[in-house]
Amino acid sequence: MSRCRSDSFQGRIDQRNCRNVLVSSDGPRVSVIALDDVIVAVDGDEVLVASRSGTQQVGKQPGAANQ
Repeated sequence: MSRCRSDSFQGRIDQRNCRNVLVSSDGPRVSVIALDDVIVAVDGDEVLVASRSGTQQVGKQPGAANQ
């Protein structure tokens, strides 16, 4: 597997050819392929996939009210 640059991984993650990717999963395996500047977060049955530039809008999502 190729190592991503400027990456951060927590949990069971498979990755290939990524750059500036943050992936965190507390359960299911997450596979990411050929992604740039993306955040993937799995928390129980909640999944968030966003561009790094789009993360400022996460709080505006309907599910964010319970966080």
